[in-house]
Amino acid sequence: MMLKRLLLCFGAMALVSSAMAQNCPPKGYNSTLGDFNGDGKKEYVYFIPPKDADRWDELSDLSVLNGVLKFTDPSIPDIFLKFCVTGVPNNLGDLNGDGKDEIGIQPGWVTSSWGEYRVFTLKSSGWIDAISPIAVYLDDDLDFDTTPPIKKLGKGKVRITNFQWGNGGVQKNYKVVRIK
Repeated sequence: MMLKRLLLCFGAMALVSSAMAQNCPPKGYNSTLGDFNGDGKKEYVYFIPPKDADRWDELSDLSVLNGVLKFTDPSIPDIFLKFCVTGVPNNLGDLNGDGKDEIGIQPGWVTSSWGEYRVFTLKSSGWIDAISPIAVYLDDDLDFDTTPPIKKLGKGKVRITNFQWGNGGVQKNYKVVRIK
């Protein structure tokens, strides 16, 4: 009887330990916590860079450099990011009022000072762009990983800051858009 109790106790500890391990992203990956599928439970999203990201200058085909956003909840589908070698996912909160947090990310690339900030929302069909990608200028003074170019104004509305070239320099523009 004592052996059964001991085995039952070890089994329960193993289950709890396994459940806790699934709630943390692997060490060394950029991640953020949120409720991305609207089930009321928090999970992590984390960025996995492409395997050849650190030797991109040796590659003849850069189209293989695609990153992935994965989740600690295996029922949530991955987000594949084309031409992306670095990234820090941001929990932007529930921007559209559907009970699910949206994810923002600035996909890092190997060339150019220009990029696109992406905002994703989970729908029944899978992940979609919640808004059109935001054109950003990757200046040393700006850090879109800590300060995303998007601000919630109200249910379903955000103000975006996008950038464009004009008048001999980089210009910031602000626009209010609706979230899908």
